[in-house]
Amino acid sequence: MSEALEAVRGMMEADRADQVEEAPQAGLATESTAPGDTMDAPEAEAVADDSASGDARSTPPGRAEVLEEMVAEQITPIVREWLEVNLPGIVARVVEREVRDLMGRRGG
Repeated sequence: MSEALEAVRGMMEADRADQVEEAPQAGLATESTAPGDTMDAPEAEAVADDSASGDARSTPPGRAEVLEEMVAEQITPIVREWLEVNLPGIVARVVEREVRDLMGRRGG
C-alpha cells in the first residue's frame, strides 16, 4: 500500500515539476483575474525559487496532501479486494518454492 502511495507521490511531484517548467508565469495574478484564483507575486516567486532548487510546487501547500488522502481513500478498497483475491495464491507459491529449496538442500 505504501509503495502505491509513494508511486502516486512521485507522479504528482513529476507533474508539478513539468507544470512549472512549461508555464512558470501561469500562476501570476493579473488585473483581469479574480482575487484568490491565482498565486500572488510573492507566492509565484517562491514557486520559481523552489523550481530552481528542485522542489517545485504548482499548488499551494496542503492541496497535494488533500489529493493524496482522496487517492488513498479511493484506492484502499481496490487494493484490499485485490489482496483478498490474489494474496493466498502468492503466499502458497512462495511457501511451496521455499519448501522445495529447503528439501533440495537437505537431499543434495
